[in-house]
Amino acid sequence: MNNDHPSSRRSLDMASLVDWVEGRSGRPADERVHKATAEDAETGAKVLWIRDFLRAGRSMPLLTPPQELRNELRLAFRRYVSPGLPGDALEAALTFDSRDYAMASGMRSRGDDDVRHLVMEHETARLSLTVVNNGADAPDIQGLLTWSEPGPGYSELVFTRGDAFERAVRPGADGHFQIAGISRDVDEVWISRGPHLLRLGIDLTNRE
Repeated sequence: MNNDHPSSRRSLDMASLVDWVEGRSGRPADERVHKATAEDAETGAKVLWIRDFLRAGRSMPLLTPPQELRNELRLAFRRYVSPGLPGDALEAALTFDSRDYAMASGMRSRGDDDVRHLVMEHETARLSLTVVNNGADAPDIQGLLTWSEPGPGYSELVFTRGDAFERAVRPGADGHFQIAGISRDVDEVWISRGPHLLRLGIDLTNRE
C-alpha cells in the first residue's frame, strides 16, 4: 500500500512544520501535521531535521565563523528549505524607517518607540513591516509582501539571527502575515518564491 499523500505534502510548508515542532500551531494544524508525519516518510524526515537543527543551535557555542562560511551556511539552509533555488540571493535595500525619519525631521515623540514602520525594496518585491513593541524584548510584527509581477507558487519568509534560524512564515494570498514575539537579535530576512531569493538586512533593536 502506498502511504504517500502528495496533496498533504504540498500543503505542509517548512513554516508550518517549524511552528508545529515549536508548539505554535493550533489544534487543527497539530492534528494535520501529526497525521502527515505518521503517514509520509518525507514529512517525518523534515520534522526530524528541524528538531536536530534547533537542538544543535541551542547547544552550539556562539562563535562567529568567517564571512565566507556564514554565506555558505545560509545558502545551504535556504536550498534545503526550498530546493531548486538559485545559489545567489539578491540584496534588497531599506528605503524607509519611521524611527530615522522622525529623528531627522525633529518630530520624534515618546510614542515613536511603540510602533515602527520599515519598508525594504528590490525591483522584484517590496516588504513592509510594522514592528509593535509590547514592552518586552520580543516585539510583534505585522507585514505585507508584494511582488512586482504575479507568479506561480507561494512566498515564504525566513528570519535569522546571525547564523541561527529564528522564525519562518508564509504570507496569505493577499501578502499579509503576522509574527508574535520575535527576537530583537534578528538581523536578516530571506524571501523566496519560485526561482526568486531575496536577502534583507534588518535591525529590530531599540536605539536612543
